[in-house]
Amino acid sequence: MCDSPMPVPAVRRPLPDSVCALVGGAGWCLLRVLCLLCGLSFSVGAQAQTPTLTVSPATSTDGSYEVSWTAPVTDTTRKRLSERVGSNGSWKVLGTYASSVKSKSFTGKAAGTYWYKLENCTYVFGSYACWDVASPVSVTVTGTTSSSPPATPAKPTVTAGNTYLSASWVAPADNGAAISDYDVRYKRTGASAWTNHAFSGTGRSTSITGLTNGTRYEVQIKAHNKAGASGWSRSGAGTPVGAGSLTVSPSTSTDGSYTVSWGFPRCFSVPFGGGSVCRVVQERVGSSGSWTMVSGISATATSKAFTGKAAGAYWYRLMINTVVVGSPVSVTVRPA
Repeated sequence: MCDSPMPVPAVRRPLPDSVCALVGGAGWCLLRVLCLLCGLSFSVGAQAQTPTLTVSPATSTDGSYEVSWTAPVTDTTRKRLSERVGSNGSWKVLGTYASSVKSKSFTGKAAGTYWYKLENCTYVFGSYACWDVASPVSVTVTGTTSSSPPATPAKPTVTAGNTYLSASWVAPADNGAAISDYDVRYKRTGASAWTNHAFSGTGRSTSITGLTNGTRYEVQIKAHNKAGASGWSRSGAGTPVGAGSLTVSPSTSTDGSYTVSWGFPRCFSVPFGGGSVCRVVQERVGSSGSWTMVSGISATATSKAFTGKAAGAYWYRLMINTVVVGSPVSVTVRPA
């Protein structure tokens, strides 16, 4: 009874108490005691050799790695591999492997830390009894491989300045891999050839300088990650404008009358359907007051006359699309 043949090559040795508890509870333990009293021993699987558990690489940037273990060729036990996600997760059995299997590969794992432990398993009375034989090992996944390039960026926001355009944009979906770079290109509206703007990195704004005032330009953005490049965005457009040179005459007024001039029409047309661009004249009373728009200036006006202003200091500036152009000028009104 105690020496019935087992399904794996066997040696004769007393059954450990821990295995007895695993495979049969009190009934099997009583059977063990009876056999020992009779001078007999249980026939169980061969004594397992202590394996070494390793994981390579210890840090994975694409979710791929391999867990492997070593054991002498005489080892006839099975190995059971379990996985735990994070330091507080529950162990999950991944499989029980024959002695000829020495590794398991993983791919596509999400970012996180994964722990693995290995157990020896011996066939006893119709089932496997398993116990830990190696210290757990861990691997950290810092990223996963993207299956596709980034999404196409949205149309950039373009703001005009004096001989330049400022462009900014929102990062598109990276589709699983971090965006590594952006391309920026621009052209005159109506032209066929694009000019590549010198830009690199993951910033999301830039200024394109050396442009011609009064000419409408278009700007497009492309994103890159390690899987490839997105398509070009739709065009954002803007028209650089001259700063203008504000003057005020006289600079000191004794009767509250003076004229602010800027030398060319306040509004001008942009070619290729760009519409009109108008400069806005703003006024501030004193050095710390709020700027307010001066009304009553026609699109073709090149100056604005003021009368009846009370004593004080008045400042004026030009703005185009919320951008201040040129330097503010001031006039002081003093009673005669």
